[in-house]
Amino acid sequence: MTFPEHPAARIKAVEDALEQARRDHDAFRDTVRDRIIQAHRNGDICLDGMNDGLRDLGLPEYVAGWKGTVTLTVEVCVTGTNCDDTARQWAKDALELSSQDDDVRIDHVDRYAEEFTEADEEDV
Repeated sequence: MTFPEHPAARIKAVEDALEQARRDHDAFRDTVRDRIIQAHRNGDICLDGMNDGLRDLGLPEYVAGWKGTVTLTVEVCVTGTNCDDTARQWAKDALELSSQDDDVRIDHVDRYAEEFTEADEEDV
């Protein structure tokens, strides 16, 4: 690599080359990590062995995760109102969802109040 004669131009050229080298290095590390993870997914490397190798290379460990949707139907009984729209809203507002498991994170909850009909006395 050749650099310009002027000191300021030389400094700028060296800084640009250093920045490009950093980008190339980061891209290389990403590629290495992706290939190691793909080898694990292909069954060529166990999870512990893969993460040991990633740690040895100073790369972030791989954490497997699954994303999906769970549908939960909850039967509720609401008292204190004669209006089904109010009962529906109160039921939606009263329900909270949380996880006591560190391996389960709840990202988003949609609250839908389906059909509300007048309850029989024995249900209240």
